[in-house]
Amino acid sequence: MSGIGYLPGENKMASALNLVCYNMHGFKNGINALNDLCLKADIISVEEHWLAPFDLGKIVNFSDEFQGFGWSAMSDKISSGFLTGRPFGGLGILIRKSLNVHVEVLAVMYNYCRVAGISCTFSNGYKIVLFTVYFPCYNNTADYDNEVLDCLGFIEQCINDFDCPNFVVLGDMNFECKHNSHGFKMFDPMCKEFKLKHANAICANDINYTYYQNATNNNSVIDHIFVSENLVSPFTCYRLFC
Repeated sequence: MSGIGYLPGENKMASALNLVCYNMHGFKNGINALNDLCLKADIISVEEHWLAPFDLGKIVNFSDEFQGFGWSAMSDKISSGFLTGRPFGGLGILIRKSLNVHVEVLAVMYNYCRVAGISCTFSNGYKIVLFTVYFPCYNNTADYDNEVLDCLGFIEQCINDFDCPNFVVLGDMNFECKHNSHGFKMFDPMCKEFKLKHANAICANDINYTYYQNATNNNSVIDHIFVSENLVSPFTCYRLFC
């Protein structure tokens, strides 16, 4: 997981706002850490909760202190009637009620359940659009390229349609932000077009890893937060949030 401390300027929001992205690797596996994050964070982007459509209440009603929203990647599988294999995917977002934010779901990429866009309008009218994402795992096939391009096209279309200068893309992107990373090379042109900045580059605070596999000791930084140019100057920190 990764997180940021974000402090907008005067007359926008009154206090620091902590955003976190968190891959649960299944609701049962990640429930304890999500409980902990609810004590520290204000907005939590959740990936891979693995919940079926009829179980989304577990995310939507996760905490009395948060507004909850959730989307299942299992809809097609459930509707087919064949429930073989393990559960997978899913997105969610939790927003602290005390922020007094009006939340509107703007668009959801239902075919893959890989992107959801929501607007957060604060009591003074200040608005931020959040895209919570779960990009596919890399494999050297045309299918991977097509799925990533679908995700990027969806986000680009939403940015153009929503016409909001303040937006954040956060979640599990399943690639490292390195120029030898195929996924990042596909994502980078969109960053340049819309002037998206990586939070790590803004705050110059290296995160060693956001994913760690106990069995092999393999680790990588695949969870990221990118912000539009208007949101760069208020950043205070970017760090592993756990």
